[in-house]
Amino acid sequence: MFEALKFVQGAVSEKDLVPVLTHFHIKDGEVQGSNGRLTISAPVEAVGDVIVPAALMIKALDACKAPEVKITEKSVMVKDGKFSARLPKSNDVFPVATKPVGETLPVSGLVETLRKLRPFVGDDATRLWACGVLFRGGYAYATNNVTIAEANAPAFEREMVLPTPVIDELLRIKVEPDHMVMDETTIGFYWGDRWLKAKVLTGEWPPVQDMINRDDLPEIPKGLADAVSRIAPFCDDKKFPVIEMTETGIRTQDGLMQAEVGGYEFAEVKYHAEALALILKTAKLADFSQSPAPWSGNNLRGLISQVIG
Repeated sequence: MFEALKFVQGAVSEKDLVPVLTHFHIKDGEVQGSNGRLTISAPVEAVGDVIVPAALMIKALDACKAPEVKITEKSVMVKDGKFSARLPKSNDVFPVATKPVGETLPVSGLVETLRKLRPFVGDDATRLWACGVLFRGGYAYATNNVTIAEANAPAFEREMVLPTPVIDELLRIKVEPDHMVMDETTIGFYWGDRWLKAKVLTGEWPPVQDMINRDDLPEIPKGLADAVSRIAPFCDDKKFPVIEMTETGIRTQDGLMQAEVGGYEFAEVKYHAEALALILKTAKLADFSQSPAPWSGNNLRGLISQVIG
């Protein structure tokens, strides 16, 4: 039971705005957890019908080697030798989800693709379409509105966007699903009898596939990533740190503090320090004279926008 609940726990809400979503729902040999955006289910040894606080249930089972779980009228009892814990039951209505159904789609390489693209996924609530990974035409895309990243991906017949909560759960679980299913409004992943179900993300992505430059690019100068990391702490504006590239090196913008590293030769351009550091973790090639600047490396390609002004 403990392993099944740990598998489901990622879907349980950490906030109590809707109290029942901080609970496990156990019924008919199945446990479900939901945060309102996705649901995860796993089979468990039948213990009855109960809605129990997830965090407390995990702690109680973690304290046991061979737990005995018993449901009473008002509580859930967990016992193992001299240890016992009484957990409260909830009488609220749990949003039970049905198994995901739809067209079966391949998943080979999916988790690895998501791992590479996750750092580039945006979190701007005004651009919900960007809060996930787009799968289109055999490629996957992520953007944080400053950078765009592209990776090879399974060639789904239908375009789809995996939302961030689903991506994070797939990365937490780590094991690649056996397969996925998709209908008009939902998407699901199966690991044997275990499954995850979520709504597909809505919103129209721009034609990003036409923006990516796949031409040969020059090599990034050696040591540039380290140089950026060395001077970035000295950016005067912590909310919007900027790195300037110049004919003599790179530097932070003028302010009460300033730092620079010489020995490089670039066109006069500026980039958000965090965005530049992000692509330099991956990129081996880039042309910073173009706007936006194309880059590639480690089976990723993309663009980074300049700072204007």
